[in-house]
Amino acid sequence: MKIIRNRRAVRGATLAETCISIAILGIMAAGIICSFNSGFFTLRMARENQRATQILLKYTETLRLLNWDQVNSTGTNGYIPSRIDDVYDPQGAVGKQGIPYTGSIVVSTNSGFSPTPNYNDSLRLITITLWWTNSVSTNLVRTRTVSTLIAKDGIQNYVW
Repeated sequence: MKIIRNRRAVRGATLAETCISIAILGIMAAGIICSFNSGFFTLRMARENQRATQILLKYTETLRLLNWDQVNSTGTNGYIPSRIDDVYDPQGAVGKQGIPYTGSIVVSTNSGFSPTPNYNDSLRLITITLWWTNSVSTNLVRTRTVSTLIAKDGIQNYVW
């Protein structure tokens, strides 16, 4: 008895089929690599945003401890600094602390409320702005701002 093999099952892939399959694999690999890059970029941005939020919160919580006279003292001997200089990792080795965060703190007597009643003598609007350059791209400057009000007869009279 003679077994007849199917010639189509024995035959290999043609050059055109091989090229098309390699192209499809290349496109899939490029998509996976782009997905990983996008995920790492998003994670890095989230970390930078989280650190900026921590820095803003640090200065905002420090302001809550000041009494009215300390809030109104401005200049070089003031309790509220006008400039913020912080880094991504303050406990890192010198030169390896990561992204520098810079910012400003502005104390304004104009609280934004309507003129009647006038709260300008007993209310201060404090705006803290923070900016940094993204670690991935040197052209992407990021910024965050927080504003808070401090009242003359606020919580500091109950604490002190």
